[in-house]
Amino acid sequence: MARALERQDIPKSESDIAGLRAAFFSKPQACLRTSPLAKKYGWGLVFDEQGRIALCPMESAQYRDLLDGGEVKVVKAMRSKRA
Repeated sequence: MARALERQDIPKSESDIAGLRAAFFSKPQACLRTSPLAKKYGWGLVFDEQGRIALCPMESAQYRDLLDGGEVKVVKAMRSKRA
């Protein structure tokens, strides 16, 4: 978000950024669950507590370790069409 603010004339204090982040996430946004990466190509999207995202092949040992750890919430990718 800081990079986007560099291009705009918006105050950049930590409290301003926190307020902008809260306003942005207060309404529903399109998410990566609609991405073909998860739906069609079988990649796992791993999010951490800092909001960073990592792509992880679902067949990899890293992905299995995440699932076996029990601390991960698994959410299926969204379907493209109604059933």
